This record gives sequence, structure tokens and C-alpha cells, in this order.
Amino acid sequence: MIKVIICDNDTKYVEIERKVIQETADRRQEEIWIDAYPNEERFFESLKQREDNSLCILLLNIDMLKRENYDMAKIFNMQYPEMIVLFVSGREELVFQAFEYNPFWFVRREKVEDELYHAMERAFEELERRVEKQTVVKCSEGRVYLAHKDILYLEIVHRKVFIYLTQERVLKVRGTLKGLLEKLNDGKLIQVNSGCAVNVDWIESYTKDAVVLKNGKRLSVSRDRAKKVKLQIRENWREE
Repeated sequence: MIKVIICDNDTKYVEIERKVIQETADRRQEEIWIDAYPNEERFFESLKQREDNSLCILLLNIDMLKRENYDMAKIFNMQYPEMIVLFVSGREELVFQAFEYNPFWFVRREKVEDELYHAMERAFEELERRVEKQTVVKCSEGRVYLAHKDILYLEIVHRKVFIYLTQERVLKVRGTLKGLLEKLNDGKLIQVNSGCAVNVDWIESYTKDAVVLKNGKRLSVSRDRAKKVKLQIRENWREE
């Protein structure tokens, strides 16, 4: 079940938002549960009781915040990266400022009904993609939601494990390469040498001693793994 949280102190708009959210969910045949909180303090208290936010959408009225407008967004990015956050505001000048904190969507108050339908459609679609393959890992940034499709490769560098993602993002994670591969449990990840595993979907070409990714990155294939790597790549490519 998808949890939708409304954090808004304007009861008039809360009712409008509830209506739009429920109608969008009904049209998509999504099973949802809606909770509403009149302030951020009560919302934060509720978060402490929740262990899993992977199927959670938050609709946040940033105009009501007592703290400096986007402090909450900073906290969400660090502690709850798996939560989909939609900002609602009556101040259009905040749209560009909001981008710094990477909300999933920005809904303007005066057009909340029209724009929220579209935003909720996109949010539900995003959750569908996440449910297919998702993992939460602990890293230097805290707990981070990890979409398997965004993984380019995993590599040990100076005895530390790094996950290289699309958009040139890199995560330093806790654990071992073996442990991460077991956690991800993804047949798309092929170990090409003792310290590196590659997402086969991002391989552009390969030889007996290297694979080349679609971004041009070249990674070596160890001699003892060359035959197995070649077979794994061909098997995955045949399945597509």
C-alpha cells in the first residue's frame, strides 16, 4: 500500500488535496492511505514511528514552515531519500530556489487542483519503477535509495567500496563488494575482476581483457574471469 502524507495547515486546501490524490489513485487503481498533519512537528513525530518510507509520497506546504523555508528538505534528502517529496507554495518566486533541494515536483497553490493531478500521476509512476528493483544502502551520505538501473559499476578503491551511478554520482558505502552483490542480488551485475562488478546494461562493448561502458569508461577483466564474463554478457544481451 502507498502512504500519502499531507503536511499543510490550511484545512481548505487539505480537502482539495485529499480529493485530487484519491481521484488520481482510483483512476490508476492504486491502493493508498492518506494522513494529514497541520504542522511539521507532528509530522516529524510520526516519521519516528515508521521504519519503511520506500512507498511514501509527501505533499509539503513550504509556506507554513516555522524554520527557514527549506530546512526540512535538507533533512529529507539526508535521512529519507526514498520518500517522494512534492512542494506546495503560493509563492512562485520560490520555484527556482526549491530546485536546490531536489523536490520531486513543485505545485503552485493557486493552481493546486490542476497541477497536483499531474504531479501525483508522475509520483505514482516513479513508485512503480522503484518497486521493480530498489535497494537502500548506508553510505557517507546516510541512507540512500538506490535504483538498480542507475548503477554503472561497483569498485573497490583503497579498500573502500564505491558505487558509481549515472549523472556522475558516486557513493562510498559500508561493507564489502561481495556483501553488496549479495544484497543487490541482481543478475545484471557481473563481476569482471576481484575488485569490480559492472551493470551489463551499461556495457557498450567488450574484449577478452576489458569492458567499455556507454559513457566511455574502460574497466579491466581479469584473465581468470574472462570466459565467464563473456558468457554472462552474451546471455544478458540475448534476453533483451
